Amino acid sequence: MIAASIDKTPPFEKPTIPILFSSSAKDSAGIIAMFARREQEKKRYPSLLSKTKALSIADQQIRLVANLPNIGELLAERLLEFFGTPEHLFNASESELSKVDKMGPKKAEAIKDVLTKEWGSE
Repeated sequence: MIAASIDKTPPFEKPTIPILFSSSAKDSAGIIAMFARREQEKKRYPSLLSKTKALSIADQQIRLVANLPNIGELLAERLLEFFGTPEHLFNASESELSKVDKMGPKKAEAIKDVLTKEWGSE
């Protein structure tokens, strides 16, 4: 028996890992192909985040900021404490970002690049 698992662990919650059982590698491949077909038929991208009950505003803000380059949850919290809102953070200059503890000029530059460059301009 082969078990395929999908990690649907949202941030700030206990991990849960659904397990799909199949009788062979061929059956596992068929299950994965079925999921892929369903996603393609919906004409949407597969979601990287699991669908969970609504998070608090504070948790949503931490999730938003923590997804910036080189920013984890701890630094996201520091940034939000310093700037008060994600909007103030996003509008901050590189020098203002660098004033936050554990934020160096390289991290500040990476954040400003993500926030200011045109989409698809790589």
